[in-house]
Amino acid sequence: MQQLKLWLIEKSRTQTYVIVTVIVLTIACNYLINRHIRRTQDFYTPFIYFILILWVYYSLFYTVKVGGDINEKIILKRQFDQPQALLGKFLKLSILIFFGYRTFFIFGRTGVLISLSLITVTGLFCIYVIARNAWKEKSTHKGFTETFERFAIIAGIVGYIYFILWKNSFCHEFGIKEIGNYFEKDTYEAKYIIEISRIGGDKTYKLPADLLISNDFSTYEDYDTETGIGAYSYGSTQTSETRFAKIKKVYFKNGGSLYFNECLVSIDNSYDDTCVDQNGEEWQIEITKEKAK
Repeated sequence: MQQLKLWLIEKSRTQTYVIVTVIVLTIACNYLINRHIRRTQDFYTPFIYFILILWVYYSLFYTVKVGGDINEKIILKRQFDQPQALLGKFLKLSILIFFGYRTFFIFGRTGVLISLSLITVTGLFCIYVIARNAWKEKSTHKGFTETFERFAIIAGIVGYIYFILWKNSFCHEFGIKEIGNYFEKDTYEAKYIIEISRIGGDKTYKLPADLLISNDFSTYEDYDTETGIGAYSYGSTQTSETRFAKIKKVYFKNGGSLYFNECLVSIDNSYDDTCVDQNGEEWQIEITKEKAK
């Protein structure tokens, strides 16, 4: 067991190669492996990422010291006296969490809680090490203002990256069921007022409808833009996202209803969306921001 502990701490280069290999395979599987086969891979991938994260954490908290007349190796708990030497390990942790935090979602709410815990603990601990390094620099030769500015910039960037990962995990399971909310849930059902009119008709109805809202319905389009003026102008390509909601059922005031099988309507009403109901009639639909009771 002692030899295994020493190996886990000392084999930093092997650790790096394993992490790179796992990430490359993860990316390749998303594009090269059949979706049905990938479901099997999805079950063991989070275990691999979790083991790798624990490995990096173990080598982060412990170090090896050579001492004694027989040159024996002793495992010591790290005191974090040299924060800069730990940045490489935090980079590994950040990469692992960035590519692996969504793999835990397959286990439902428990997986999301695991992901949130890993992101929170690692993010705060990384900021703590950055603060410790900044304090060490201040005690040597740098002034307080310069040290604080350096800490604020680096900690702000790191904190923002980890906050985005935290927000994505939180919204996947615990988000708010409201269109446009900053913490809007990824996938949920809600009842909103829609404006609906029969194709060929001249009357528009404002009626409550059951909607299924999911990021899986989003589409992305590239468009060309021109930046600058005159000789300094140059072309660029930007990507715009259009979110859609699935209209499941529309309720009339007289108790009647309309059902739709596959009815996707743009949430921002940027498209003239039409859907066919259970009777074969075609309707034009727009979604309002008003929630139905």
